[in-house]
Amino acid sequence: MQMRLFGSTFFTVLLLLSGCSVAPTYQKPDIDTPAQFKEMDPDWKLAEPGDQKKRANWWHVFNDAQLNELLTKGTEQNFALAMAISRYNATRAFLDANNAALYPQIGISAWSQENRQSASRPLRGANQPNIYDFNQISGVASYELDVWGRVSSSIDSAAALSGAALSDIETTRLLIQADIINTYFSIRGLDAQIAILNQSVDAYQKQAAIIHRRHLEGIVSGADDYRVQTLVENEKFRRAGLITKRSQLEHALALLLGQSPASFKLPVGDVYAIAVPKIPVVVPSSLLERRPDIASMERKVASSNADVGVAKTAFFPTLSLNAQLGYQNASTAQLLTKPNIFFILGPQALLTVFDGGRREALVNQALS
Repeated sequence: MQMRLFGSTFFTVLLLLSGCSVAPTYQKPDIDTPAQFKEMDPDWKLAEPGDQKKRANWWHVFNDAQLNELLTKGTEQNFALAMAISRYNATRAFLDANNAALYPQIGISAWSQENRQSASRPLRGANQPNIYDFNQISGVASYELDVWGRVSSSIDSAAALSGAALSDIETTRLLIQADIINTYFSIRGLDAQIAILNQSVDAYQKQAAIIHRRHLEGIVSGADDYRVQTLVENEKFRRAGLITKRSQLEHALALLLGQSPASFKLPVGDVYAIAVPKIPVVVPSSLLERRPDIASMERKVASSNADVGVAKTAFFPTLSLNAQLGYQNASTAQLLTKPNIFFILGPQALLTVFDGGRREALVNQALS
């Protein structure tokens, strides 16, 4: 009776302690900010993160159908974006794995074994056989009491990492879109330069043909004929360099789109057909609230703060409730009968007494 009362009291104390946490309370970095900048009007306000707000297809301001198609492909097939999405899926799976610690772990065990005990085993009974069978089938359940907040801190850390990974997806998408647009504009600029050089080469070639005919008729000297031919070759050389540079940018654009450079071809276009958007002279600082990279770093700091709590819980005992129920017998004939039922039920505490400073080092690592 006294043992049962002690067990009930112990269990009640554990429940009361459950939910305590040794993790430091997370606070966003405290920055000394003025009420407003002295050069600005009173419309200044504190930032309100908006990195998860839906973004429109902002590149449509250029009014270029070819560019719109490329950006659609880039956001669907780019390998870097696929890697960012995979990392986010991994963080979601990691969060689910940590959430699983909120529930009891239940399993089933069964074995049948033949044992031989030593003839000289201490305290061996006189009538005990040398060889005996041992058969058991049982269900096992274990539940860790989150007394010190290890489980909750692990979940907080995993959730913050998942949020950071989600912001990283948006950061990667914006970088890819910017790279595609910059590469596309560079190619269109080269198209314009190549078109100008084509006209220049044609003009020089016509002039060279006239000078060469006049040289054959003895009107001009060979030096003049050679000078004009040199101008033609120089323009051709400049054009060949631009064509090579365009091919390199075209290959880079193919990789951004997740395609093989050998199978990708961007038709020649007119750079002057691209609409030039009107950019306001003053850009509102609220645009910084849309930056996913800033939100990602803040969430990573929150995750590190929760990791400190996880590391500190190692200095406290791990408390769990364990239960086992099943059947035991020396034979399998009457294993599943009432007299062979056994059970084990009770709390368990485990505390590491000496680890050579490992726990303290892990706390210092989490604080760094």
